[in-house]
Amino acid sequence: MERGDQLSVEGQQETTSEETSDILAPTAKSLIAIGAAVALNCQPCLNYLIPTAIHNGLLEEEIKATISVVELIRLDAAGFTDKVVTDRLLQRRPAGDLKRGCC
Repeated sequence: MERGDQLSVEGQQETTSEETSDILAPTAKSLIAIGAAVALNCQPCLNYLIPTAIHNGLLEEEIKATISVVELIRLDAAGFTDKVVTDRLLQRRPAGDLKRGCC
């Protein structure tokens, strides 16, 4: 089946991503896009998305609140990564005992 086709699974119908996105209000889609752009550090996206969202009726306060939530999540994730890095550095192994598991 092609992507986007509807599938029947145990009597339930799955919706396509296109149909699912129609469930969301345009303002919700804009906030999600802005949040994703912030999380991915995509400045060109933000340069486009934020003015477009404001033009389409979103309030600056809504955008700032969305960005604040994403920044908290991003900081927590960075903190967990920093801890893993620190823990790995403290677990120094002698040469030759290195495990291969990296790209």
